[in-house]
Amino acid sequence: MKILSIIKIVMSKELEKLGFKYQKENDAWLFIRNNNGNVEGIRIEKSNWEKNSIRFRFFNSGGQISSFRLTGERGESWYYYENESDLRNILIEILEITNKYALKWWNENQPIDSYPNELRTMLNHKEDFQLSSTDPQMLVNVEELLRKHPKKDVVIAMTYFLGNIFIENLGGEWSYNEKKIPYIKHIGGFDFLNREMYDPIKNFLDSPFSESLLSYYKSFEETVSNLKQG
Repeated sequence: MKILSIIKIVMSKELEKLGFKYQKENDAWLFIRNNNGNVEGIRIEKSNWEKNSIRFRFFNSGGQISSFRLTGERGESWYYYENESDLRNILIEILEITNKYALKWWNENQPIDSYPNELRTMLNHKEDFQLSSTDPQMLVNVEELLRKHPKKDVVIAMTYFLGNIFIENLGGEWSYNEKKIPYIKHIGGFDFLNREMYDPIKNFLDSPFSESLLSYYKSFEETVSNLKQG
């Protein structure tokens, strides 16, 4: 049986009781929920280097923590299994960690609202953002602009620009979440694929020479393509 099938059989029903829904990304399996406007989730990754190894990270929009660190274990990253029974036992253990440790961690590590107020009114001033192109390759220029001029007005404009690149090339539309923060919903026509555009901009500003807005877009482009192919 495929790993995803086992994950869904063992974890989906229990996590749905906590409000989580399964979501697929290119390099991971996710269970996501919205907790009073805050995104919380469990990220499951399979190693590309070591056979039969898997790891788990609990995250929200303010940070993340590995399952090992959450339980006080240091130096470990991966769980190893030899057969389906081993994998099922690991997944059951993660469910126990979720209930015993992760729920408390999410509650105690609520992200601080660090959104600039201008972001909340961004869509009211769309005419201020003169966009000459929605070519995704323009994101290379956006990255360079943000490196040189990381001012608030530039950040807001580039957030809008990134969102419009998603809309024009992948499909979707602007909307507001519970905190009045604009985001793109129904990316690619899929009602479960929604993303804030400020987050990748902020992540890029935090690490301007290791993060890439173009790579961020490309990962969604591939996800949408894979979903449409079934």
